[in-house]
Amino acid sequence: MGCRPRGAYEEEIAKAFTDTLRELAHPDPEAAARTISLLVDGSVAHSIVYGDSTPIKDARRMVEMLLDRSS
Repeated sequence: MGCRPRGAYEEEIAKAFTDTLRELAHPDPEAAARTISLLVDGSVAHSIVYGDSTPIKDARRMVEMLLDRSS
């Protein structure tokens, strides 16, 4: 089973995260953007499967912690 290639949507989202993190002077915007993308993708998938928005709220808290640690 292979991985599907990233689509234009995923590329745009990753670029938006990276650009924003650069503007915030994050020390490693590419790695942080990948982490945020994973959190978003995973939390949305779990929310859809389980019919609950809690994973999205949890992901938001994790992103906030990630950004707080970098400042």
